[in-house]
Amino acid sequence: MDPFLPRHSIDSPEVFEKLKVAGKIGSITKNKEKSMKSTLRAGFGLALATAVVVLTGCSAPRGLQHEVTPPEIVRDAPQASVARNFAEVAGGLEIGTTTVMNDTPLGVAQVQVERAFKNALGEACRRVIVKNNETQRRGAVCQGADGVWRYVDASL
Repeated sequence: MDPFLPRHSIDSPEVFEKLKVAGKIGSITKNKEKSMKSTLRAGFGLALATAVVVLTGCSAPRGLQHEVTPPEIVRDAPQASVARNFAEVAGGLEIGTTTVMNDTPLGVAQVQVERAFKNALGEACRRVIVKNNETQRRGAVCQGADGVWRYVDASL
């Protein structure tokens, strides 16, 4: 019996009914808390087990014959001698120079060196315009890390 409640209020049927209902709600709330705690424990256990399996799988050996593959060295395709000679000569020209050359990708043609730039590989390049009586081509000559000049046609 609760000492804080007046004696006559407990004897009342309405108060007794309210206390009875409150007791049922309290037991339902306690059951929900227990159910929720067990669900959280199960979920945490499942997450922990999954993490252990994944981490163990990542550290598993790859077999006795596993060897690290060395990186491939990418080399430019060899250019024709005309393009290689043209690139070497055009690479030596000053920016803004216009000259006539016998050995270009278009044969005898006028060559204009427009500007210098660096390509995506970090190579020093020069933009060139090669034109003869029939056609005009934009391109570049770039000096690779190996020191060799190469001609790159912009129409590729």
